[in-house]
Amino acid sequence: MSSLSSNEKTREAWPWHTVFGIVVWFIWKSRNEKLFGGGSGFSDYSIAAIRNMMVDTSIVNKGVDISGRKKSEVSWVGWEYSQEELFKLNVDGCSKGNPGVAGAGGLIRDSMGTWMQNFAVNTGICTSVRAELWAVVTGLDLAWTLGLCQLRKP
Repeated sequence: MSSLSSNEKTREAWPWHTVFGIVVWFIWKSRNEKLFGGGSGFSDYSIAAIRNMMVDTSIVNKGVDISGRKKSEVSWVGWEYSQEELFKLNVDGCSKGNPGVAGAGGLIRDSMGTWMQNFAVNTGICTSVRAELWAVVTGLDLAWTLGLCQLRKP
């Protein structure tokens, strides 16, 4: 495990911990596609896809866009603690195809970021926008049911 925290790089100058993370994720993804979606599992295509993902990751980490131009600003995204006793609802919805098989989910955290409750719902076949809206409605309904009426704006 110590090699995951090291600053060693591969022959292409990619950080070892990034390569490890992407490869493990791709193996997991290929396994699930084979088990649940009838995919072929890991293949030569997988190796090419891992290489492409590493190239894309390197470009993003250098702060340039796909065309190679420098980005003017990088925005870091993360949890912000609230000074007030408010709750935060984070939701997401997606569809496989548009329309397609869709789902939605989310979670509620307190002002310190502590998990309070989560949900997931199968929304059937719908567009990605409708799945996102289902996530919002379901999340708000859950918050109301729990008596959490003080939700924080993003």
